Amino acid sequence: MEISVRKTEKKWKINREVAKRLRDLKIYGRVKFMIKEVVSCPKEGDISPINCLICPYYLRRVKGKIYCNYNKQAEYK
Repeated sequence: MEISVRKTEKKWKINREVAKRLRDLKIYGRVKFMIKEVVSCPKEGDISPINCLICPYYLRRVKGKIYCNYNKQAEYK
């Protein structure tokens, strides 16, 4: 599933646990620009793409699109 990334003026809050995990992986500095972006996650709603990086369904981000392996129907089975 493709999810488009939208730019916003508002900075999105990042959960402390997410930020700590990204700092442990040493990629927080490289993804800090994503704070001013938003995606419409099928599982969580409107969130920052930084939260997608630690999601088990996250595949990749290419040219302003996040590729997600989340299938809403599979969760109910």
